[in-house]
Amino acid sequence: MLVRPSSDNHKLVTKFKNLPLGLVIFVVVIVSPVMLFFLLDILNRYGLFFSVTFLICSIIIMKINTFLHEKIHQKTHEAITGKSGKIHFRWLKNSYFIPESECYAPQYRVIALGPLITISFFGVFTSIVLFLPAPNIIKYILLFTLLTSFIGSASDLYVFIKLRKYNNTYIVLDTPSHVEVYKKV
Repeated sequence: MLVRPSSDNHKLVTKFKNLPLGLVIFVVVIVSPVMLFFLLDILNRYGLFFSVTFLICSIIIMKINTFLHEKIHQKTHEAITGKSGKIHFRWLKNSYFIPESECYAPQYRVIALGPLITISFFGVFTSIVLFLPAPNIIKYILLFTLLTSFIGSASDLYVFIKLRKYNNTYIVLDTPSHVEVYKKV
């Protein structure tokens, strides 16, 4: 259940998409050539079976990554506000976390950056594995996992930057498609 602030105590200040078209295009332009390179390299080195295996593993990893990403948002929200929320997980559509209560803008900024801590540790781990003598398919799966983590965090970084000018007098309400910022009156 999504709680909307009552209009008596709050005034809508701004509303913006949490994943604008320009950001989607940017991420697709980065990820598509890399994914194509991985697939073609695996096809040339290991054959069709490993290419299909890599593709299936990549799809499963993307969904697991998405779930873990949203779970980190949920746990960060619970730790900061003491209130819960719900993860809407879908295999064929976008998954997302919706808090059951609003929170202040500085709190929401921390919640948005929660998954980035995990990505930074995973990035260090992937960097170490790249220099170890491991099969390329394992390196590619780790790199692809890191790239898909970046996709989810790109919108989080965007929201973090958009909310940098708001303080504790502003309340943030998150929806699947946009973020609403209210001013306490």
